[in-house]
Amino acid sequence: MQLTVTLQQVLLANVLVKIGAVFTVALPLVWLGGLLYHCTSGESLQISLFKVYAVLYRAPGAKVTEETTLPAALLMNLIFLCGLFTFAVVLGFVSEEIKSQLRSVKAGNYAVIAQGHTLVLNWNPQLVPLLKQMSLAKTHQIKAVLHDKPVVILAERDKLVMDAELGSILRECKIKVITREGAPHFVKDLAGVSAGQAKTIIILNPDKAVDAVKSKTATVLAIEAARSRHPSMTYCDQNIVLQTPEEDRCPPIPGENPLIDLLHRQQKGSCRPVRVNGARDITRLMAQTAIQPGVANVYCAVTQHSRNGATFYLENFPIMTGRTYREVRRSFKQGVVCGYVSKSDHSLHLNPGEQQKLEWGDRLIVLANYDSFEPGQGHEPAGEWVGGPHDGMGPECLAEKARNAPPSGSNHKNIVVVGWGDTVDELAAGLAEFAVDGTLVTVISPDRPRGLPQEPLRGCTFRHVEGSSTSFQSFHQAGLAECDSLLLGGLADMPSKEADAHMLSTLMQVQDFLHTYRTRSKSAHLVTTIAHPETTEVANHLIGQGDNVLTAELVHPEELMSGLLSQVAAEPDLAPLLSELVDKSDGQEIYLRRPERYGLSSSTPTTFAHVSEVTRWQQETAIGYIAGDDGRLHLAPGPDERHIFDEHARVVVIAESD
Repeated sequence: MQLTVTLQQVLLANVLVKIGAVFTVALPLVWLGGLLYHCTSGESLQISLFKVYAVLYRAPGAKVTEETTLPAALLMNLIFLCGLFTFAVVLGFVSEEIKSQLRSVKAGNYAVIAQGHTLVLNWNPQLVPLLKQMSLAKTHQIKAVLHDKPVVILAERDKLVMDAELGSILRECKIKVITREGAPHFVKDLAGVSAGQAKTIIILNPDKAVDAVKSKTATVLAIEAARSRHPSMTYCDQNIVLQTPEEDRCPPIPGENPLIDLLHRQQKGSCRPVRVNGARDITRLMAQTAIQPGVANVYCAVTQHSRNGATFYLENFPIMTGRTYREVRRSFKQGVVCGYVSKSDHSLHLNPGEQQKLEWGDRLIVLANYDSFEPGQGHEPAGEWVGGPHDGMGPECLAEKARNAPPSGSNHKNIVVVGWGDTVDELAAGLAEFAVDGTLVTVISPDRPRGLPQEPLRGCTFRHVEGSSTSFQSFHQAGLAECDSLLLGGLADMPSKEADAHMLSTLMQVQDFLHTYRTRSKSAHLVTTIAHPETTEVANHLIGQGDNVLTAELVHPEELMSGLLSQVAAEPDLAPLLSELVDKSDGQEIYLRRPERYGLSSSTPTTFAHVSEVTRWQQETAIGYIAGDDGRLHLAPGPDERHIFDEHARVVVIAESD
């Protein structure tokens, strides 16, 4: 029994102990074999011991075929067979140790030695899109990119499972991604991923946490402890980007939430924690897109890194100190100036007054397609910026255009809502907020949903059609053949693949119905959400075969959130700007305006400088336009770029909430 226990202990020990045990067991065999060989061959004891040792351990030059006596030959062959067994055991121990080390490396059971890297804590559906955004940012060499260093992921998931789920993205990524299994709120696990030396830490909302606030509070405390282990790092800035989803927003008043108190305390040190709301009010965005088709594409373009998108930058240009905002915004040939961040109090100023003067250290907010933009050196405008009465750009002419401009918003719409679910109060509020008087909203569902207004809301009328979301009879009763926009929702409670399959099935039914019964020449516009980017390709293929009866905007919430996180991780000071534009329902927002609002000509080309001037007169900032001929989005065009703004074109502006 004791022998069995000892053998088990040896087998569980490291490889050196195992090899030592084999040699220890074989040592008596050398002595016994040497003594017997000395007696049978007549050789000296010293030579006999060495020869037995050489044969037993297969030393080079050792032979067993040169014996002259039968007893000596039998003995040496017997020792040779014992040597084979000994060699096999040693080789097995070494091979097993190598395999174990390879498995350990593959499983990631060792510490990450890094400094200045990006650390992502926790795992949720935004992780994969976030890595893609980081990879795109590096591919397009966007300024302030932090992805030259590796990206380390620490989550309470099996490493092999994480690597399997990230397999495809890791092969396509331009960044180095390292995964580790561990608890983000354990100091030991954080030390294993060099959390104290990380330049940026992104704390995702844990997907399985019972209390997300407590979990993230414990994580931030653990990060503090990890940094304290490296006194030299406490003087280096570390950015902590904390994802806060819509349903988990922390109270804004200190003292009511431990996480808020902790973040306020850290802001006084070298850590710079930044909170990013993880979920845009997708319902409100879809409602706005149904009224103003194209808005969702604009939001995606400014929050995500892409080849054809534009990015917000924060830059300090000392040469601009003391100049008026009007002079500053006219100084750029590339990029659109949208406002500035004050150096004195870090406050955000979007659409400031034209005569507001920049102070030293103020950082301009510039939307640009490239990161190489510089203002002109002199005080002359950089492009065809004009402002005299002879060209219709003087103050008197602009005031006249503003007085004669039609009301903001679009014409009244006929909107059909399919499969939204049991409650539509938020959707109804969003549609009523952006719609103009006379808009009709028809909801198709088996039962009347809760929150559907009985009376008109802000001039928007709602009605209910009882029926199936895929029934042609329901489509007829709802007036789908004459609708302007179609909202497809209610998929949040489904598994992601099932939700996308349901959306594609409904899309086919709607397209077949419109192909048969559509009488209007203008295409209906479908607005819905998708769970997987691959679904976009399938949906676009279906729409392309539909004879232009349907267009679509497919909103991917996870990519929208990941774009926000990626930009804020690279430039934390962008958080207030993106929060203002994307998360808040008041303040400055992105709108699509009809050209006639600004008196733009529908027959002759107009420079974007002209568009910028007329929008500024109405305290708005034009950041681009949607072409009327092909529907393409143009963000941050040059001031000299010309376009004909016909009735189908739209001007993209940042403006105060209507």
